[in-house]
Amino acid sequence: MGIETPDVNKAENISFQEPVGFSSFEQEPLDKAWRNLKNGNTISFLTECKSSTDPSHKTIRDGIISGISEASIISQKMIQFNNRPTLDSIIKGAVDGIPTKMRILILKKDECIYTITYVGLDNYYDDDAPSFNKFIEEFKAK
Repeated sequence: MGIETPDVNKAENISFQEPVGFSSFEQEPLDKAWRNLKNGNTISFLTECKSSTDPSHKTIRDGIISGISEASIISQKMIQFNNRPTLDSIIKGAVDGIPTKMRILILKKDECIYTITYVGLDNYYDDDAPSFNKFIEEFKAK
């Protein structure tokens, strides 16, 4: 008998434009993910709806970065995104010893949590930041 995992309800009625210059790839438990094959930068999002818990924006973010070595929060601010308060954070750290930088948006809307991330090697992070900005401009949780 294995450990049972609760059913995860994914958000529906999401619209977005796939990021230009990125190739899609599958990675559980992400809803969608894309990678720039030239530098390894990734854009992804994860949704969870009707959870039995209601963690804070910061608790969700801190859970994501807990597995990153030497994680430090460069900036964090609450912004309006999809007509809801959203935590927008930039974090630096190391993944497998490699300097990494990431931007994480945590949106809570209509019983759903949306985690939208952009991750890149520190040296290449700025290369695709405009593509991520365009992606979040087009991302709509209806």
